Amino acid sequence: MACRLASRTGCDRIGFDLVLRRQARSVYAEVAGRPVRLVTPGPVPHDAEADGRDWGGFLGSVGLEREGSPFYIQPSGRGPGRWAGQPPVYLPVRIVVTYPGGRRERLAIPPVFLSPGFG
Repeated sequence: MACRLASRTGCDRIGFDLVLRRQARSVYAEVAGRPVRLVTPGPVPHDAEADGRDWGGFLGSVGLEREGSPFYIQPSGRGPGRWAGQPPVYLPVRIVVTYPGGRRERLAIPPVFLSPGFG
């Protein structure tokens, strides 16, 4: 989750960050079928040398509080609009990396845990 107040679902936004071993020309990502516009270096840079390896972006209006949304977070008893990671939410992620020479690679990864916080 990527909200100004950490662990709050009301902003209805997630952040996505990916650090590759090699530099890429472009990266395409989908989270739960929704495309995420990625930039390099990502919004939360990990390393000054990571340009082309560090990719990130945000996705809004995902439905964190909307039943039926793949991003839906069930109320946990911690108070309305708050989430500390329980119950867990796992999302399918699809990533296609294009390298400087034009070669493309699809990354096979298991569903990703939606993390609370990020603030």
